[in-house]
Amino acid sequence: MTSYLRDNFKVYSGGMTRISGRFLQKCLTDTDSCDKLFDTLRAADESYASRKDEVGFQGMQVIIDEDGEMTLESSKRTVSINEDKRRRQIAAAATQGDMQAVLAILQQDLQELEDGYKQNACDAAEVEKAKKLIEQAKQQMGRLPDRPPTLSEQSTMTVNMLI
Repeated sequence: MTSYLRDNFKVYSGGMTRISGRFLQKCLTDTDSCDKLFDTLRAADESYASRKDEVGFQGMQVIIDEDGEMTLESSKRTVSINEDKRRRQIAAAATQGDMQAVLAILQQDLQELEDGYKQNACDAAEVEKAKKLIEQAKQQMGRLPDRPPTLSEQSTMTVNMLI
């Protein structure tokens, strides 16, 4: 029975399924239970096929209890950049030092997004947003003075870094 399940159902062969031993035993002698199991696994396979390419989809777990009832749990993880916040920080930077601090944060954001992209936690468009913000910050930095910020500039920058 288990070799048939492994050969015919992706959620089973992929290690995503836990089936009650009691229900599996019942399936060996009761064709209605066996049909119910196959229908359940077919539905789980369809659910998996429809979700596996979604951004953020990390996996799923199919649990079939002793009555043959299925519980399907899936996990999703996404990462994104807070584009509005980063734009405010770029706008608030009054000196090259301020912009260097913003650029450091943007580089960290970009690294997290690139890692997230590799793990299907975001799409390429999210990575591109970070790259564009970095370019914008670099362009802006060339127009900023290379001096310590005034008290007012420092306060504005601190507020924008926190909110």
